[in-house]
Amino acid sequence: MIEFYYNFQSHSGLLNASHALFEWGSLFRNAAEQLNRCPRVGSMTNSKVMMESARLESIHYRNCSIPIGGWSRDAKEREIGIENVRNIERMLDSLGTWPFCHVLNMKLEDVIALCSRAKRELRDNNLKLYLPMTLCYGQRPLSG
Repeated sequence: MIEFYYNFQSHSGLLNASHALFEWGSLFRNAAEQLNRCPRVGSMTNSKVMMESARLESIHYRNCSIPIGGWSRDAKEREIGIENVRNIERMLDSLGTWPFCHVLNMKLEDVIALCSRAKRELRDNNLKLYLPMTLCYGQRPLSG
């Protein structure tokens, strides 16, 4: 199981409440909470419980940071970050539009404007953006 936690972070420390990405994340988490949906379903506690209830063994859990943009000095992370910009651009619209309009009662024009500003910020390598990600996996018991 892999889960992004939609709380944009910055290795440079430059991302703050004045940024559209910060606002998008706050709105997304707020809408999820209003729908009684946990935006952190993949947290360590939840992941372990889900894996154990599925009777998996050798459960492994890890938190990672997935880069957004080409800012990393590591070539592989830079490649992932560059590709991830396109993914996150699509994600902003696809995950945000319905809850922002129908749960938070935002106007569609305002959602489109917010997503447009956020997409511009994704391309600012000075922000050194990343998303926290949870990875949890296990294996079925060996039958014997």
